[in-house]
Amino acid sequence: MKDNKIQLPKAREAIDVFVDEYKKSQDIGDKLYGVVSDCAPEAEKGANNCEIAANLIICFKTNNKYT
Repeated sequence: MKDNKIQLPKAREAIDVFVDEYKKSQDIGDKLYGVVSDCAPEAEKGANNCEIAANLIICFKTNNKYT
């Protein structure tokens, strides 16, 4: 995050590293990135980076679309 915004290109890069290092399918990486990009606008309503991170986790856990 930077300036209370989720940096989607950096998130994509981190997810790609995860996929490569843990030998996961690219499909899993694409789905994970989809969750991050879909949840980002709601998460970014937080007042600071801690709230934004918490909002992102809440979105992951509570939005049935992603489970």
